[in-house]
Amino acid sequence: MKKYLPVLISLLFFTELSSAQFALYKGDASLEFSGGAATFLNKRFYQAGDDVHDKDRIGIDYAFLEMKMRKGRNWRAVLKTEFIDANAGITFDQNLMLKKAFLQYETAHTGTFVKLGYDKIPYSKLGEESGFKSPFQNRSEVTNGNSFALRDAGIVLGQECWRQRVQIYLGAFTGLGENSLIGDNDASGNFEYTGRIQFAFPSNPDQDQIDFHSTPLPTIQLGLNALYANKVTDDGGDFSYTVFNGTKQAAGVDASIYFEGLCVVVESHLFQFTPNDTLRLMHYITDHFNAGGVTAQATYFSKKFHSLIGVRYDDYNPNDLIMNDNRRTVSPVFNFFFPNSGAFVKLQYSYRLSVIEGGSPWKDHDLRVAFNYSF
Repeated sequence: MKKYLPVLISLLFFTELSSAQFALYKGDASLEFSGGAATFLNKRFYQAGDDVHDKDRIGIDYAFLEMKMRKGRNWRAVLKTEFIDANAGITFDQNLMLKKAFLQYETAHTGTFVKLGYDKIPYSKLGEESGFKSPFQNRSEVTNGNSFALRDAGIVLGQECWRQRVQIYLGAFTGLGENSLIGDNDASGNFEYTGRIQFAFPSNPDQDQIDFHSTPLPTIQLGLNALYANKVTDDGGDFSYTVFNGTKQAAGVDASIYFEGLCVVVESHLFQFTPNDTLRLMHYITDHFNAGGVTAQATYFSKKFHSLIGVRYDDYNPNDLIMNDNRRTVSPVFNFFFPNSGAFVKLQYSYRLSVIEGGSPWKDHDLRVAFNYSF
């Protein structure tokens, strides 16, 4: 650990210096610039006899620039690029530099909007929210994008009502996820369809996974999600269903509560896959298999100490035709936010639980320290 200390100290110093905001205005038009980066140190606790320790590393999680444009009360556009993908080859199911590129038209008084372009799909609360801003260093297994694409190119119709307490989203997308940026649709020509409705009371918390506002009244948010796709292309992974050769149907539910710095989020999803290739059924007498799981997390943010503590439990089964294949993890986390700097540090330990008594965990435990800064 001593060999990493100079790097960690320099990262902390640089993090404190990286905070600024930029905006340009002309008439009723505005252009805002923001960005950020995250550096992490990962230590994995390997099984005895494992001589390959390549996961003990220092790396970059994020390095992005985002531009937001507004014109009057109706037009909005966003462009976000991720620089750490600049050296990545373009292969199937690989992150590309572009993270957001959309144009949105909003009506002034009815709460209706239409969004065209490339962005997060309206399915899953935790899937839609920013990983960079999350108190946890990685997403849970059920919401990390292996079962559904987090981003895609398409069109979204939205409606907000009752002072934004009720929000409804309907979307149609290519169904290819990030690979919608590098070519045509697959041979089916079919789209992927998603829907989400969320309800909040007594008001819309307008927050992600941290109660920075120390909400004075208990505020709840409930969400229902649905997804349907019928494609003839696979993303190539045994347990990755971002793009699935066959029919994919999904339903999800989530519930959140915010109160005095406490934020609790519970989210669950069930996926049903009917493959065109029957070999994926492993000779079982059935025409489909299921996947799904649940994630539950609780965090508490203290304004006085500029810090957050929390814990997350997630349980994901990638294929119900395989016995004892649940991926269960408990992840305690600590965040510290440098005052007036736009910088914070994350400390997360991921403890993988054994599926059966006396068995080995599904994956090695690991410890990750990350330094995030934004402007």
